[in-house]
Amino acid sequence: MRSFENIDDFELYIGSILSTIDLSPLFSQIEQIIKSSIEINFKQGGRYGSGKFGGGDNKWIKSKRAIAQSGQTLQDTGSMKIGVGVKVSYNSGQFNITISAGKLYSAVHNFGHSSKPKLPARPFLVLQDEDIKLINELVVEYIVERM
Repeated sequence: MRSFENIDDFELYIGSILSTIDLSPLFSQIEQIIKSSIEINFKQGGRYGSGKFGGGDNKWIKSKRAIAQSGQTLQDTGSMKIGVGVKVSYNSGQFNITISAGKLYSAVHNFGHSSKPKLPARPFLVLQDEDIKLINELVVEYIVERM
């Protein structure tokens, strides 16, 4: 069994092991977890709040269009949901996750806008705490299998 003089030596040792493990096979699985979570946000009419990545139980304020048409908010054509893209990469010991929305007006809907007429925020680019837990478990299991 290997022993370490201090925590810095241990961190260097673990870092050297992790640097040899190719994490790219996980990227598509992580992207799918995130994309699925965002799709559920649309289906449920919002799931935002005080979670680490914006997730929670709050629902969006129903839009005037959705009320008039007995439809769902942010679901008129579905193009905003379809336009969501997720890209995962790993560099210098850190996962990088880029979530993009393919429509110019997506940011206004996600963050809201104070112009007239005022548009309330309807956060859809959020992740639930359980999504992050699932991703963490996936990564840990993958690394442990390769050590």
